[in-house]
Amino acid sequence: MVGSLGAGLLLGPAALAVIPSAAADPTGRTLIEEVAHLGLCVLLFEIGLKTRFENFRPVWRQAATLSVAGMILSFLLAGTTATLFGWPAKAAVFAGATLTATSLSITASVLSELKLDDSREGTTAFGAAVLDNVLAMLLLAALMAVITPGAVIAAQLTRSVAQAAAFIAAGIFLGPFLVQGAIRFCRWVKSDTMLLVMAFSYLLLLSHAATIAGLAMITGAYAAGLAFARHPEREQLAGKLQPFTELLTPLFFVLVGASIEFGEFHPISAGALLLVTILAKLLAPLCLRHEGLSRWLLGSALIARGGIGFVFVQLGLKHGVFTPAQFSNLALVLAGTTVFGTVLLRVATTYARAISAR
Repeated sequence: MVGSLGAGLLLGPAALAVIPSAAADPTGRTLIEEVAHLGLCVLLFEIGLKTRFENFRPVWRQAATLSVAGMILSFLLAGTTATLFGWPAKAAVFAGATLTATSLSITASVLSELKLDDSREGTTAFGAAVLDNVLAMLLLAALMAVITPGAVIAAQLTRSVAQAAAFIAAGIFLGPFLVQGAIRFCRWVKSDTMLLVMAFSYLLLLSHAATIAGLAMITGAYAAGLAFARHPEREQLAGKLQPFTELLTPLFFVLVGASIEFGEFHPISAGALLLVTILAKLLAPLCLRHEGLSRWLLGSALIARGGIGFVFVQLGLKHGVFTPAQFSNLALVLAGTTVFGTVLLRVATTYARAISAR
């Protein structure tokens, strides 16, 4: 992800200008954005595919407490910090929301690499990251309702959140019925690629349905991934989807990187936002009772934002909530959380293992 952002910076208007700005070439930019948004839908489908609620059933209370505390602290601290630096109220609220949700894919990858995915801390942190992403989708629906021009905010807010909840619930509860039908059909046609075709078609169908309903299309993509998360061959499906993910998803992060303007970068405000964003997740485990869990390790595992955070910031720029300067600051803060979060998690893991070995 960080490499894709760097490539976008290099190819964007700030350096080589291979990727044009929206002002210089609106048609070319629009084409790139359409392909990037397809990659974004594939990314959210993959996140939904990795979401297994039953895996953290034994630690659901700790995971829920950790998730809610981390999101509230992140929202309040980041939003307040943005306000102190003179950001308008709408931009400050959107910034707070941007920095709430932990990156599910990054967290899962690092926990697996450090052999923590089967530990109690790893299971709790991953469960909290899963819930972060579900709540973030509802929060995104609420924010999109607020920034919709000409809408009655209360009515639009209620409708959007209810629709987003319905999409996610459909993915969770109606998913098993869809999966059973997919299994029977794939066995009947005896095709190795039919499962991938059905999954990708369902991804496009729900993404389009979400757009018709007035939601972000990624809500439908995430719900589609949730539906196939219970498929017995989901690992094989993830493997078959990998070429699409590796081809299309980096384009979204390249586009984000190409939109960053260093001339608009304010290092003091960005540094302050990065500091409170890291601090919020480190403080969240203090809400847990003492249950033999490493609070430092739990907090460190939740620092990396990325993923959905970049979706928030890109939508904020597209809808005029963020100025180019605010967008650039937030994009670099999100990248910073990925780097610092990974480093702190490695340090926390080493420390926790040294303590347990005594």
